[in-house]
Amino acid sequence: MIIKHIIVILLTISISACNSDNEESLPNNEFPEITVFSDFSLNDEYIYWEVRRGNLPDEEYFEDAVIAQFDESILTTLTETQRDLLSSADTNNGFDVQCRPAFCPIYGVALLNDSVFIIESQSDMIYFFDGIDTTAELSSWLSISSSLGDTSPKYYEKNESGYRVILDYDDLCGTKGTNLIQVYTDGTVELIKELSTETYNGCVVS
Repeated sequence: MIIKHIIVILLTISISACNSDNEESLPNNEFPEITVFSDFSLNDEYIYWEVRRGNLPDEEYFEDAVIAQFDESILTTLTETQRDLLSSADTNNGFDVQCRPAFCPIYGVALLNDSVFIIESQSDMIYFFDGIDTTAELSSWLSISSSLGDTSPKYYEKNESGYRVILDYDDLCGTKGTNLIQVYTDGTVELIKELSTETYNGCVVS
């Protein structure tokens, strides 16, 4: 009888330890704020980049055309020629879209010394990043991954294949929740586990 009790106790301890290990294995690093150009690991030839909203319906919204700058301190040091290159860069395509039911492409413009690279697709973004290997690139990529809907990355953990991430998501049409995913350096996203999910009525138009 004593031996049976010992076995039961050992099994209980083992199960508790496994559950504890599973909880501790979840990513727990908070995403830092993206503020400067050096937060990205880019080819040395790039000196500045920004994210824009295109096809704005009215000139009065011009100030909203630039969504993010990386970074403003570099922008102030650019030559007039480089500024002209930036201002003349445009596209009708994007790696994301806003203004529904109208169409405002979201795209990037990356500046080299004497030319620009327009980032107008998700494949362009991966090429520009040369693989996802910083948290700034990871956060940027998750924000535009069309298969994920509207997302809010919460925690991350770097591993040999890329990053494990906990993120909140909303497919904008009835389902939202929290997932544990693996993001590979080539941008591939793999669902590891659904941590929570809930449903609601209706679809959100953005």
